[in-house]
Amino acid sequence: MNRIEKIQFLLEEFYNPENPTANHNLVLSEFYGKFQPKDIHEIIYKLEKDGYLTNIEFYKGGVGGNITFEGGLFYESGGYAQQLKDVKSKRFRQSLSNIIVAFGAGLAGLYALWQIYIGILNHFCCHN
Repeated sequence: MNRIEKIQFLLEEFYNPENPTANHNLVLSEFYGKFQPKDIHEIIYKLEKDGYLTNIEFYKGGVGGNITFEGGLFYESGGYAQQLKDVKSKRFRQSLSNIIVAFGAGLAGLYALWQIYIGILNHFCCHN
């Protein structure tokens, strides 16, 4: 499981569609096969820092907290996985746009050179 999948997984564990902002308690030992304890703490603090979890309390063997309204919306819109896809898509579109602009500028430059060539030919060859 990569970091995005881990953070998405824990965000999902805090999310409850019937009562999104209710307090949820997670038993940390349930996640030890998938996560290192250090990873869980880092992810929880990341979610809190980003404003998606609040009222975080670590206790022996578990963690409790609330998903915020923004956290629920973020989860419903795809969370960090969707955010990463959006960033990659935006980079691709920007790169494609840059290629198209460069191609158009190259064509304009070639056309300008062609016009200069035609002008020179007309001036020297066809000018009496």
